[in-house]
Amino acid sequence: MRALTSQGSSDVDQVLAEGLSKLQSFGQLMSLYRDWTGSDPNGMSPDSLIDEYQQQKGMSVAALRTYAATLSDELSATLTEQAVDQQAKLPQLHALWSDSAGSAAATLAQSKLSERMATDTATLSATAKTVAAAADTLERVVSEKAATIQQDLTDTVAGLSAQQIGQLIDYAKNGFGGASTEQAAAMLRSILPEYPAGGGNDVA
Repeated sequence: MRALTSQGSSDVDQVLAEGLSKLQSFGQLMSLYRDWTGSDPNGMSPDSLIDEYQQQKGMSVAALRTYAATLSDELSATLTEQAVDQQAKLPQLHALWSDSAGSAAATLAQSKLSERMATDTATLSATAKTVAAAADTLERVVSEKAATIQQDLTDTVAGLSAQQIGQLIDYAKNGFGGASTEQAAAMLRSILPEYPAGGGNDVA
């Protein structure tokens, strides 16, 4: 997958675009269904279907992976170095406190700081792993979604395009504009070649 392009689309946008044209064509069929029946199929409009499909629009797999890598680098290069440095200096507290109470306080401070550093390091490490896993999940989800749209959706019904279906609906609703029966039959055959050459009493 590609990161942000000069056109401003993210890697996720580019993957979604692979299935968007097929989905838009399917949306035209949905609009024709609504035009004919007066309601959306399954109560979902074409716009809402596309909005659902593009939920991840604008997200970037590359950006998430970069963020995860930065956290990991920070852990290995900075936090670990600081932790080692601080833990090395803590024993010096014992030299400042010669009495038993001071020594005990120094030991407790060293223990608490070591625990806190270990916890913070573990938290950031877990965060980096979580972000990396989120990047993998995002890439898988959008890739599978685009592939499913391309493979399973059709932009035709019974071999007819949305434009042809729309013309048939128009004929059914508005007639053939004063055409004769033969002319109407010819108009139908331009869309439905199997329509009988002799036409029919239900035409025009």
